Amino acid sequence: MKSRALISCMLLTSALIAPTVSAVADQPTGYYVGVPGVEFQGGRTYTPDEVQQMQASAKPMTMHRAATVQSLPGAIDGTDSVASGFVLYNPGYRRTDYVYDSDWGPATELYCSSTCTVISRYSTQVHQYVYGGYSKAWKLTMNVKYIAGEAAKSYDYWYACAINVSASPDHYCVHEASPSGTTGTITYPSKDIIRYFEDNDYPNKEYPMVAIGVHWEHASTQNKNRGYDVCASYSMTKLCTSSGTGT
Repeated sequence: MKSRALISCMLLTSALIAPTVSAVADQPTGYYVGVPGVEFQGGRTYTPDEVQQMQASAKPMTMHRAATVQSLPGAIDGTDSVASGFVLYNPGYRRTDYVYDSDWGPATELYCSSTCTVISRYSTQVHQYVYGGYSKAWKLTMNVKYIAGEAAKSYDYWYACAINVSASPDHYCVHEASPSGTTGTITYPSKDIIRYFEDNDYPNKEYPMVAIGVHWEHASTQNKNRGYDVCASYSMTKLCTSSGTGT
């Protein structure tokens, strides 16, 4: 698939709340908005136009487009093209043949009227561990970090596995793979999941897709991470020496 430019919680709850990214709650004098993937400075104000311009100028755009779990696929099979906007964030670090860490991506709540003020700042990150050898499994750790301001109400995730197909659209994993399009809660500050990717007699490249949602009382946002490509053959599985960067 074509590479794109590299870029881009303190209350606990067990209830899964469907996120509405860039959700706006009407207020008497303004509104709240959740913004993914853009660095804002605490303690200063922005005009609504500045907020829009900062989102528009972020690279690549896909990290910063509004998206919701509802807009992502539900029932998934191998004929579906993968959801868009998932990126190898910033681009992160291939630490060993079996470990990849994304960079931390900002998740911000603002309150806007004539100007916009930063209300809350979080960061999210994905740690990917590949078991290697004959195993066709990875462990994904979804991390959430409180930076400043109002505490979020809840956190959740969306997960899928995809096949990196050269010169054609990528598609979701099927053969002996864990289901794609699944969701769950994250209990601050992290959540581990172990999932199986495709197990075939021929070599291919596979990667995880994880969307991490942060939900405040009046707004929500979601960072969409693409994991690092895994080179999988019958008897040897490890991170590839290089990876695709976005969907």
